[in-house]
Amino acid sequence: MITVCLDWNCIIALEDEREYSPAIRQIREWYKQGKIALCMGRPSRLENHSSKDRTLYNEQEWTEKLRNVGLEDIELRPASGRFQAFPGLDQVIIREIHKRLFPEVPFIYQDYTELKGIELPERSIFYSFPLSLEEELARETALQRKVGRKWNNRKNDALSLHAFATWSTPDDIFVTDDRVILSKWELLRKPYEVMVKRPADVVIHGEPMRVLQGNLEEIPGDIVFPGRILDPLKTEEYLREQLES
Repeated sequence: MITVCLDWNCIIALEDEREYSPAIRQIREWYKQGKIALCMGRPSRLENHSSKDRTLYNEQEWTEKLRNVGLEDIELRPASGRFQAFPGLDQVIIREIHKRLFPEVPFIYQDYTELKGIELPERSIFYSFPLSLEEELARETALQRKVGRKWNNRKNDALSLHAFATWSTPDDIFVTDDRVILSKWELLRKPYEVMVKRPADVVIHGEPMRVLQGNLEEIPGDIVFPGRILDPLKTEEYLREQLES
């Protein structure tokens, strides 16, 4: 069965009745009929609140938001351990996906705020009674919150695509109307360079020895990203063709 992974902007499209909403409703209907599997990447749970004065959706708001668009039972699918069998590879893939999507946005939030010349609020010093994430975020200024929302938006896009890459098959689809993501599809499918240590026979001080030697090796992009990224209209066309054949 084909699995369709909705980007967060698909939820917004349904709410706002945007151009692509009829196609997303058709995808939702096929899901309700049991013809496809439907999910969102778990990082979507940390998307920015629609109010610029808020940070994240609480559990009640989140549930209500999905219920309002008929997707209250949609799966929040995490990343699988596909790359974790090779130590260090998962972090390399995450960082490279982020870099290819948003080369102007540093991977680490502190690096991003430094680039923007923004000081972060001091963290609570009461380590025995740490503040919750919401309480920490509530201490931010309006400018700090604005910068944080922009970084968080980019980070969640990258993490959602990474999650999709870890479990997708060639028939599965990540659906988005984000022009930046759609324009980077071919780039995301280019080879990924990783440092790999393999046994090698060498001579050290005249003595033959067997050591682990590091070399840059390429992983084909279609292995990192087996599935595909399509906008809602093309997704509807593809699914209709597959379901009718």
